[in-house]
Amino acid sequence: MTLLLPGFLLGACSDDGAAAIAMAGSAGAGAGGSGTAGSGGDTAGGGSSSTAGSGGSGGSGTAGTGGSSTAGAGGMMGRIMDDPEFAFKVLCPPPPQPLILDFTPASGDAVADAGAADAGAPAPLRDATFGSYGVTFAGGTYSYPTDGTWPIESDVSEGNWHLTGNVGTFSGFGLYIGGCNLLDVSAYDGISFTISGNVAMGNALTMNVGVSADQVSHLWVNRVSMPPPTTPAGINSGRCIPVNNQYDGTCTSPAFSVPVTAQPTTVTVLWSQLTGGSPAASVDPREIVGISWSFPTPPGAGDPVAAMPYPMDIVIDNISFVDNP
Repeated sequence: MTLLLPGFLLGACSDDGAAAIAMAGSAGAGAGGSGTAGSGGDTAGGGSSSTAGSGGSGGSGTAGTGGSSTAGAGGMMGRIMDDPEFAFKVLCPPPPQPLILDFTPASGDAVADAGAADAGAPAPLRDATFGSYGVTFAGGTYSYPTDGTWPIESDVSEGNWHLTGNVGTFSGFGLYIGGCNLLDVSAYDGISFTISGNVAMGNALTMNVGVSADQVSHLWVNRVSMPPPTTPAGINSGRCIPVNNQYDGTCTSPAFSVPVTAQPTTVTVLWSQLTGGSPAASVDPREIVGISWSFPTPPGAGDPVAAMPYPMDIVIDNISFVDNP
């Protein structure tokens, strides 16, 4: 997910040799007497559809062959990667301390985390914020979905992050950052947090840390994705161009499976433990764009009839960057 500046999601491919996007040309058709076959369509230098070949004149001409589209330097892929906004970096201020959120309310403001200015999260106390936009590393929490048949309830009013609900569709939570889209935390070796509760489907979550190399470029989202986004995606530093669509697995963030137990447990995840990303398999801490957690996807996810929702109730606390233990 991506928000327009000044807020970006700490959310999730890039390869200069990725497949270009172009449409196949249509076949030219011969017609009439003994004329020659119609010629095929032109090659698509700009990634657009080729024109049909012209038909032969006279007798029983055979069908002309269709023009096959190949992407030239001016094709859609080239236009995206040559755009000045492609992989556009807005570097975040470095974190002033390892602690990101401990959900202790600041004096006089129950939304802002103690020791940090309020970053602007509105009431009610669904989400917490940290830092000061434009001054320090800043952002806050989010969860999804927030409405519909299976909303995730979020509460930060008790000194921790309490998430409850029935998971019947794609659901999760994470951190967003404000005023920037690229975080360099190479001074740290990972991230830690305390978690407790239960997740009826497997008692585990998936943690993802996205990097620019695996993030779908906002240019691709706004120009190519179908259906197009209702709200244009904000500028990101992503360098990944999907082969088919943004969910086809070609642009995937490195992940780690997090066990969930009834007793509060501090989980430490090193950058090196996050694997399986595409095209970049692991985390480069100099270009982090996403920190998020997702619940296991239930059978029939999102279908009001076929979905098989399950309950979850978890508590998160003390989210912090860590050195190698």
